[in-house]
Amino acid sequence: MNNNIPAVRVVILNYNESSYTVDLVKQLEKQSYPSLEIVVVDNASKQEEKQLLKLLPDHVITLFSEENLGYARGNNKGIIAKTGKTPDYHLILNNDLIMEDVDFVKKLVKGMLLHPRVAASSPLVDTVAVDQPLEDQIQVRRILSADQMFKLAVPLFTPFIKNLTHYFLYRDQMPFVNKYTVCDSINGAAFMIDAAFVQVYGGLDEGTFLYYEEIILGRKILEAKKTCMLNGYTSVKHLQGISTGSNSKTVNRKMEVYKYQSALYYLKKYENLGGVRSAVFVTLNEISILLKKIIK
Repeated sequence: MNNNIPAVRVVILNYNESSYTVDLVKQLEKQSYPSLEIVVVDNASKQEEKQLLKLLPDHVITLFSEENLGYARGNNKGIIAKTGKTPDYHLILNNDLIMEDVDFVKKLVKGMLLHPRVAASSPLVDTVAVDQPLEDQIQVRRILSADQMFKLAVPLFTPFIKNLTHYFLYRDQMPFVNKYTVCDSINGAAFMIDAAFVQVYGGLDEGTFLYYEEIILGRKILEAKKTCMLNGYTSVKHLQGISTGSNSKTVNRKMEVYKYQSALYYLKKYENLGGVRSAVFVTLNEISILLKKIIK
């Protein structure tokens, strides 16, 4: 901490879309917050994409991985990096964000300081590809019972559990604008986490490669008798799907499998899902993917 101003380490994960990372760093340099350290973790991008990262300012710390570590391991690499500075908060950002609020970091820190029981918080994330105003967009999720989480992670059940889905997505709390909302999870596109919490309980669970990290982190935070928060006083735009190639018009089987495998990991590790139900879960999700492809 510098002169009682909490030190913030920004961690940006880069994978083959380095121009977005360079642009995001430029936006961060316009922030009003006075104590920022920026760490970029390259997740085994193509050589030409790594070269683009040379455009980053000298003060930005760039770490290169020889393999694609995925979301959790990649961000943890930036969180635990020995840089000579000790952060009070880690700010985890997707590289495909547009940061228009120059007080973005300042407002996130303010929210954390006002709510000491909060271990992690997210701003509002305005997903550009969604044809909805920010006020109506999904932000965070509740952590519910094992049976409920099972159903929510199987797309085949979606038409039959609309009320449960509504509750899961905090639609009863909308709109989130201009208020602090205590919640069970964060938005993985952008969130701030207390470095002291990480020191005691560890960073992101590295059992998943992609997806479901928000739920897993939220579960860890709840088990530590802490909570998460949605900070409705600031927002970022999100160009969702830049690094994964996912969008609403195509079915990317690889990404769909990552989704259900990550959900399965959560259910097995944190909800003790047995072998038979695990097999049923996989089968139902494979059927869901097949039907999606047929419909598309």
